[in-house]
Amino acid sequence: MQLMILVSARLTTAQFAWFVHEPHALKLGISHDIVDAIRERRVPNFTRGDEHLVYDITLELNTTRSLSEATYARV
Repeated sequence: MQLMILVSARLTTAQFAWFVHEPHALKLGISHDIVDAIRERRVPNFTRGDEHLVYDITLELNTTRSLSEATYARV
């Protein structure tokens, strides 16, 4: 959930949401490298498949307002 919020907050430049949720994401195990990459608008280097999937879904939904068949099949 926190990863979804950070990706969405960054895409919309929602600074308050980022400020509130970044510590929670780190506390819940999202790595500093991933958080830094999202903050810097870079694609993170994921080591966990579930985090990569959440990132892809959130990015796709926020940018296209829909979910492709391919992404849906991954879920």
